[in-house]
Formats: sequence, structure tokens, C-alpha cells
Amino acid sequence: MSAVPRRVRAALASAHAALDALEAAASRPERFDARSPVSKWCVGEQLDHLGQSNALCLGAAALIVAGEDERIVATGTPTLLGRLVLAVGWIPRGKGRAPDMTRPVPQTDEPALRAALDDGRRVLTGLEARAVEVGRSPGRMPHPVLGLFDAAQWVRFTAVHTRHHLKIVRDIVG
Repeated sequence: MSAVPRRVRAALASAHAALDALEAAASRPERFDARSPVSKWCVGEQLDHLGQSNALCLGAAALIVAGEDERIVATGTPTLLGRLVLAVGWIPRGKGRAPDMTRPVPQTDEPALRAALDDGRRVLTGLEARAVEVGRSPGRMPHPVLGLFDAAQWVRFTAVHTRHHLKIVRDIVG
């Protein structure tokens, strides 16, 4: 794995750790209905959003590596906000709105959540096996707000975004 750039190794390791923490949080369904003024969403909704968005974000990275999508472009960069989120590894609370396709369902469907988490893990495992290609794939795909990400940036964003919502979950459950 020495041919894999350090930023790719770091992104994959960070995403792997974030998915481990997400799966641990999802193993506590008795907390899914917990609410707090910290967020409009309950714990289950936070987790449902992560299951959906992680599958999409990691899926975008996999599509770039495979070169199999018409949305892939050859050049472009994240927006200024996108570059800041990736560089700092932090998303400000309450400032963004989830795209409609990742908005949570009101009542957490445990089997659907588990399937989404398993899908995200499966895609990440595939990306880990193709780590050199993650670092070398030239394509970019658009994030709805943060601009164009390459495969490694999609993996990094997955980790940053997951940690953001897991911090909210921790604050809700105390």
C-alpha cells in the first residue's frame, strides 16, 4: 500500500473509523427516538440520513474510480466552502440543509438503516481494495453544495460528515 498517497490512506482510514462509530450508534435502537433542542432530527433520523448519504458519497467515489457515470467531469474543484470543510474536517452546525434524497424518514426503519449501513461498508471495502486507483482517478463528481470532488475527497467528506452527525447524536443522548 506504499504506492497509495498519504491523503488517500488517511481518508480511507478516517472513513473506516467513522463507519465503525456509526454502526455502534445504530446498534442502540432504544435511542432512536431520543430528541433534544440540539437538533430538529431525533437520533434515528440522524442515523437514517447518514446511512443514505454515506451510500451516495462512497458510491460517487466508486463511480469515479470505475469511470462509469455521465456526471463525471475531467476538471474542477470544490467550492471555497467545500475546500474549507475538507481541510478543517468540520461542518458548522445548523447551517446546511440536507438534499431531499438524503432527508430522513420520520420513523426509523431498522432493516432499511441496516441495509444502507451495510451498503456503505461494502462500497468502502471495495474502495480500500482499490486505494491506488482512488488516489489516481482523475474524474470529479458534483456535491449539491460543495462543488466538484475527486474520489479521495468524497471518501474524506464521508468521514467528516459522519463525525458531524455522530457528535449531534452524542449531544442528544447526553
